[in-house]
Amino acid sequence: HLHALDVVHCDVAPANIFLRRHRDDGDGAPADCRHASYSLALGDFGHSYILNKHEESRSSVAQQGLGAEFVAPEVKAGGASTKESDVFSAGKILESFLNLSSAFKAEMVHEPRSVVRKLRGLAADMCGVSSKRPSSSMVCARLESLLP
Repeated sequence: HLHALDVVHCDVAPANIFLRRHRDDGDGAPADCRHASYSLALGDFGHSYILNKHEESRSSVAQQGLGAEFVAPEVKAGGASTKESDVFSAGKILESFLNLSSAFKAEMVHEPRSVVRKLRGLAADMCGVSSKRPSSSMVCARLESLLP
């Protein structure tokens, strides 16, 4: 959504991703976590900019220790943050989630292996060379194709 509005976030990191549980029980009682749905929201727009309206961001985010492993190589090298570097950061987060989260792995055993393979492939594509990274709309389309 941000990229469709020409907003570059510049600081896509786990600390800036917020999880919200949706209660779908209808009676106001807390929903069972195993049956609740969740959505993610991206926050902290302190380093973001709008393409063609503001100066591109060459902020110190890349030099900060917290979340530095999610920063695109071209940004670490002093380049400007772009939509592609946002995609890289989101891909690194997805890759970490796939590889490190035991809770995620426990849930994924119930999914077809093809879904897990496609998610890993998507994460790899998102973390690829800048000129070959998929657009954010392409990433969304690929994720939607995995949903039932």
